[in-house]
Amino acid sequence: MVEFSSAYEENSARLRPERLVLSHLRQFGATARADLARQLGLSPATVSAATAALAARGVLREVADDEIPPQTLPVRNIRGRPSVRLDFAADAGTVASLRVGYARAELALADAQGSLRAPVIEDLVLRGRSADEVCATLAAFVDRALAALRAPRIDALAVAFQGFVDAERGVVVWSPVLDCRDVSLAASLRAHLECPVAVENDAGALALSLAQRDRRYARGRTAAILLGEGVGLGLLFDGKLYRGVRAGGSEYGHIRIGAHGPQCRCGARGCIEASIADYALYRDVRLALGTPAAAPADEAEMAELVALAAAGNARAAAVFDGAAQVLAEGVSILLQLLQPENVVVAGPGVRARALLEPALRRHLAQLATPGILDHTTVEFADFEPVQFLAGALRRGLEMLDDSLAARSP
Repeated sequence: MVEFSSAYEENSARLRPERLVLSHLRQFGATARADLARQLGLSPATVSAATAALAARGVLREVADDEIPPQTLPVRNIRGRPSVRLDFAADAGTVASLRVGYARAELALADAQGSLRAPVIEDLVLRGRSADEVCATLAAFVDRALAALRAPRIDALAVAFQGFVDAERGVVVWSPVLDCRDVSLAASLRAHLECPVAVENDAGALALSLAQRDRRYARGRTAAILLGEGVGLGLLFDGKLYRGVRAGGSEYGHIRIGAHGPQCRCGARGCIEASIADYALYRDVRLALGTPAAAPADEAEMAELVALAAAGNARAAAVFDGAAQVLAEGVSILLQLLQPENVVVAGPGVRARALLEPALRRHLAQLATPGILDHTTVEFADFEPVQFLAGALRRGLEMLDDSLAARSP
């Protein structure tokens, strides 16, 4: 599991033992009491008291080694009775994870162990609505989804939202899926649901999900580039999400590669997104084919364009090659600026991996400073839609653990 990045880590010496125990279990999984004491630097008596209080309230349960997947257990050379470990009780709480994208919203529930259920998905157009109307529309969707999932209440809600998000205040500052700005989404949903609510940029959520699935991304510096409806970037430093001075993370997709480049949805020209986001690829391929279309493309139409280029249509292939060159310029900026151990391209846009990856490597070899790629891995990651929800879920579990620890006597 990847390390959580909430504020309690910075003040761990002043935290209650219950919160430290939950943080450790969330990061490392089921652990014996003696190991908790040693790894947390607490006395066995302190750990026993803290875990007893949590177990009495149904937050923790005891599990034997034979109940835990073998790959998650340390290698042992001794024989004897299986050790007893502590883990979260699944029914200790319920967390909802919500993703808001272009004309679509999806919500899934997870138990206290972090196991996600199948999501409820709806087409949901938010453009043309005021900030209050956006909040009310999303609150109504959450209510419908919770009713469909038969969840009378939840303990926390985490939202992954496309656009520039101030995660500290829970405000959507700007988003291409909205016409309004500065939407106080967390405060509105918190009042409606009467539970903690956090809002995260969707690229940041995707980065956290990737690091959870592949431990390589949780070590050192990882730059996760989101390709899809827009273009985003999630930066992980030792598994912790970098959010910047306004807790908004990076607006990587709106770095301008050329002042006279194609039109971006943000109003500027030459942004990275304006060449490699889905809407840009759809626009440019259709123009190249002489069949321009104003409406946004759905997944089936994007897959059709990718197949057309892969089948040898020179005009369509040229668009994807040009997009790969812009992507290479963006990756080159990351390499020169951060020298990360990992650059991973992810998101729905990897449907075009067979077209983008060879061209990206070819262009990158020409752009990158000699030797700078020697210690950096640049690769594409398989995409599953649940990754956005899984990444946002990590914020929800943090809030749940805060609540569970605070309830202990």
